[in-house]
Amino acid sequence: MNFRKNLVLASTLLAAAFATQASTNAQTLTAQRSGYYSLNLGNSWMGGSVFAGAALQARRTPDPLIYTRSTNYAYAALTADASVKFLNRTIPLAYSGLTAQARTGTSPYDASFSLYVRGVTERNQRFTTAGVHNFLSFYRTFDLFPVDPSASVSVAGVPVTVRGNVGVGVEATAVVNMVGNGYAGIGGVGRVWGYGRVSAQAGWSWAGAGVDLRATFANTRLSPSIHADARNPFNGGPSLPRIVGQISMTIQPIALKLDVWVALVLRYTHNLVNWAAPTISLFNILF
Repeated sequence: MNFRKNLVLASTLLAAAFATQASTNAQTLTAQRSGYYSLNLGNSWMGGSVFAGAALQARRTPDPLIYTRSTNYAYAALTADASVKFLNRTIPLAYSGLTAQARTGTSPYDASFSLYVRGVTERNQRFTTAGVHNFLSFYRTFDLFPVDPSASVSVAGVPVTVRGNVGVGVEATAVVNMVGNGYAGIGGVGRVWGYGRVSAQAGWSWAGAGVDLRATFANTRLSPSIHADARNPFNGGPSLPRIVGQISMTIQPIALKLDVWVALVLRYTHNLVNWAAPTISLFNILF
C-alpha cells in the first residue's frame, strides 16, 4: 500500500510547495494551506528516505438571517512515512497519519491517529468529542539481528570477544485540540534514526575489561503544531478564518559514545568520547 497516494486533501504542509489562500465565495470565507517535504539519505545499498506533509483548511459561511451565527468547518492533517534502503531493497519502516476536524452540525468532532511500523498496526485511535486528546505514544528500536553476532579474536595472546548489532528506532507522540465548532489543531513529535553498537570484552563481566561503542545516525525529528480556526468571532473566533502554527524538521547526522570499563566483582565505567555532530535544521516554518 502506498500511503502517500491517500493524502488527497491531507496532501501535506512542509517545505516544497505551499499554497495559501483566503477567499470569499458566495459569502463563504476560506483559508487553506498544504505542502510536503521529502528527504533521501545515503544510497540504495544503505540509506533511507523520509516524507512528511500536511494540509489545513478553515471555512466559514455566515448565516444570511442572523449575523452572529455561521456554519464553520476546520480541518488539519499531518502525514509522515520513513523507509530504509538496504542492499538494493526498500523496506517500509513507519507510516503515521493524524487528522482532526471540527464543524457545525451533527457529529461535529472527529480525530484519528494511525501508526504502522514495519507493516504492523501499532496505533489506530479515534476521538469524537470536543477537547484536547492525547493519543498513546510509541517508542521502539529494532535490531537487524535478533541476537548480537559475536566473534572471538586474540589480542597479544589474550582472547577477546567482539559483538555488535545495527538497527533503527521509531518514536511518535500525537495530540489533537478540538475546543469548539470550527477549531481543529494537531501537534506532536515524530522521530526516526539508525544506530549501531560494538563491544569488545576480555575476561568476564565480573572480572575483565572492555570497551563499548554506540553510534546514532540520521536522527531525524519532525515537530508540528498547526491549527485551523473558522469559529465565528462572536464565539471567540478571529474576524476571518485563519491557519496558524509552526512545523519543523531537524536531523543530527551522527552521534558517538565510547566507554571503557574494568571489573573485579564491582564494575567501573569511564566515558572517553561523548560527541554529536551539530543538529541541522531542514526547515522551520511559521504561519
